[in-house]
Amino acid sequence: MEDRRESKKKYYQDNKEKIIKNRRKYRQDNREAIREKSQKYYQDNKEKIGKYYQANKEKISEVGRKYRQENREKIKEVKIKHYQANKEKISEVGRKYRQENREIIKGKNKRYYQENKEKFKKYRQDNKEKIREVERKYRQENKEKIKKYRQDNKDKIREESKRYYQNNKEKISECGRRYDQAHPEHIKRKNHLRRTRKQDNGGTYTIKEIQKLRDQAWGICLGWKKKPHWVGDGKLTIDHIIPISKGGRNDIQNIQLLCGRCNSSKGNKIYSK
Repeated sequence: MEDRRESKKKYYQDNKEKIIKNRRKYRQDNREAIREKSQKYYQDNKEKIGKYYQANKEKISEVGRKYRQENREKIKEVKIKHYQANKEKISEVGRKYRQENREIIKGKNKRYYQENKEKFKKYRQDNKEKIREVERKYRQENKEKIKKYRQDNKDKIREESKRYYQNNKEKISECGRRYDQAHPEHIKRKNHLRRTRKQDNGGTYTIKEIQKLRDQAWGICLGWKKKPHWVGDGKLTIDHIIPISKGGRNDIQNIQLLCGRCNSSKGNKIYSK
């Protein structure tokens, strides 16, 4: 018996490549038959397999772990190759599974997130730019899809936003305060929009449009009852040529940049250099 085992071992070592090649070819040619046979065996021996697994759990895990560590690149290559050959089928199976098990998946994801909060937080902090870029790219490539989802789920989104706000009031307020401190022009824009709505004047502008105006101004104030003069970009403020209080629109065509002193002197008078 021992001699026979040794003989088989020697034959395998001498013909390893050939045997592996033949096995692979056999599996490829008889894929369905092998699958059916495996499934039948599993169904007939479920209890036996379960018992064996429970009795040798650690050993099986260790063998699998060791194999994965030693064959990382090989496994990766096989997975990629398999995915490329069965892309449509895999996508369809995944889609079907997700549709049928939405709540289970949601529960698992929620549980996993709760158990690994710090890990997620650290990853987000370490990969801020990468995540932002991926999200931006996704939004650009799926504009219509996102639009359709929002239209189809208006009530759901509104309810989720409301719930999130109720549960995170302090956090949202703090984020808003920090953002406003870092972006003073956004505060001015919000105030202008509020006043415009109150007066029912109409019009709006973007921060990009203001920035473009700043780039064109080169730090020069147009002046109020005096000649244009240089003050530097940081000292230029937004002024409505026709003030909002006098019916002026809140759009870029009705905006000029003046220094703080000229803007204060002008007040709500209608005048432009």
